[in-house]
Amino acid sequence: MANDYFLIKGDVYMFGVININKPTGLTSHDVVARVRRTLSIKKVGHAGTLDPLATGVLPIYVGGATRLLEFAATNKTYECRIVLGSSTETWDAEGDVDEALSAPPVVDKQMVATALTAFVGNIEQRIPKYSAKKVGGKKLYELARAGEAVILPTKEVTIECIDLLSLDTDEATGFPVVTIRVACSTGTFMRTLAVDIGEALGFPAHLGGLIRVQHGQFSLEKAVDLAVFMEADEPQQYLESPLPYLAIPVLSIEGDNPMVSALCQGTNVLERHMITHAPRLYEQVKRVGLKNKQRCLLATPQAETPIAVAEWRNHALKPAKVFVNQSQ
Repeated sequence: MANDYFLIKGDVYMFGVININKPTGLTSHDVVARVRRTLSIKKVGHAGTLDPLATGVLPIYVGGATRLLEFAATNKTYECRIVLGSSTETWDAEGDVDEALSAPPVVDKQMVATALTAFVGNIEQRIPKYSAKKVGGKKLYELARAGEAVILPTKEVTIECIDLLSLDTDEATGFPVVTIRVACSTGTFMRTLAVDIGEALGFPAHLGGLIRVQHGQFSLEKAVDLAVFMEADEPQQYLESPLPYLAIPVLSIEGDNPMVSALCQGTNVLERHMITHAPRLYEQVKRVGLKNKQRCLLATPQAETPIAVAEWRNHALKPAKVFVNQSQ
């Protein structure tokens, strides 16, 4: 079995996640490329795409940690600036204005707060026409640029809460600007939300600015600016263990336990064997209440070194992804 758990740069152990504060103007792929160059490492990936207009939390997984990307927490929190009184082709500030009122709309906080209540819970959202979603084998933005009319597909998303932070006036246009904080599920389009809130108020609107302040347990307060990371003498100092940020249970087991060898060789670990040979692991399985086909990560308790992702199936742990090479 190939060991791709770690990558080496000199004598530096490369495994972890970096909480990057993405600047405006860069794509998420641009950030990945910069991290790759800074660390001289190929295996780099990001969790949760941010549009170039957006700033804020962008978790970057490095080395063998990229194999844990699919288990990253997906809940997110944003601060959105919504401009009322004008709309754009792209539904955000990057597009050309396609509709604008001749005078600033009149709106107060109570009107906005009332409108926001309709967007809490499970809602259907239109997917923006300037997005990578495919319709008939073509991406929506390709159809939009070609001038083709298309019925926008919809998707169900969950908005846990929306808080009205402020209602201000844009100094340049005199139009009102609503700033809200949104906690939502993955895949929620803030551009769509901005347009829909405007429609609920009876005005054209677009997303004027976007900051992701939370992604799972990653927060903006603890994020490092991309420029600071790239200019650091030892950028590896910003690497953290990804284990505390995962959306699956993390169970500990001593690395010298015979159950570890079994898992790393692709052998299922039966419940009755766990009770005898790994009672502490079995106690954790029972405590977290693993359900059939639910996955967990097994790791060493001291160094938090990942051993294997396993699936609880028919009263046994079935290895799905192995990190430690026991053949060496």
